Amino acid sequence: MLRGVVVVVVVVVVVVVLVIVFGDRNTHAHTHTPTHQYTTNTMTTTTTTTSTTTTNDNNNNIAISTVSLFR
Repeated sequence: MLRGVVVVVVVVVVVVVLVIVFGDRNTHAHTHTPTHQYTTNTMTTTTTTTSTTTTNDNNNNIAISTVSLFR
């Protein structure tokens, strides 16, 4: 039982990290301060631009919903 939960959590975390990393590369390629937005994205969901908040909100909702399923 616990092994299945751990596998699902690990998969979700990997997917969220990949979406954040590749999403940032795509959306922030045109900005002049990519490193600043990178740090704020990985630490908290701050409202730097509309593109970052939408991707971060979606990722957090996915992570929160999957965590709440296993509580």
